[in-house]
Amino acid sequence: MKVDAKPVAPNASSHVGRDGSGFHVSAEEKQSARAAGARVPQGRAGGGKKREPKKMVRATTWTPEVENAFRLQCAGWRSVEEYQQQYDEELSVWPSNQFIKALKAKKNGFFMYFRNFRECEDKYLNRVKLYSY
Repeated sequence: MKVDAKPVAPNASSHVGRDGSGFHVSAEEKQSARAAGARVPQGRAGGGKKREPKKMVRATTWTPEVENAFRLQCAGWRSVEEYQQQYDEELSVWPSNQFIKALKAKKNGFFMYFRNFRECEDKYLNRVKLYSY
């Protein structure tokens, strides 16, 4: 017994999602939902345009700028600019040396607290990235 099977090419009408639900929203449906006042996700929740860094260099010597970059990157952020795009609040800093005192973690929003003296040891310097915009 011989069975001839023909491959089926997918088209727009037979679109099936990853979960097999077949749910597909066209651009016209999205536009009409926006006009009706429904909330349609559009990527970033913070709004505004996200700036991408133009240049990145790794730290070679410790400075207060490197210390603050280390603290930001421990919390999952690239730079102060990225943090402030998400949270419209001033960073809390230690008054004695202007090191960052507390940050919200990027992953879950919980607070991370830092000491008022150096935390970035020399062995971690090559992990710190300094971004320029």
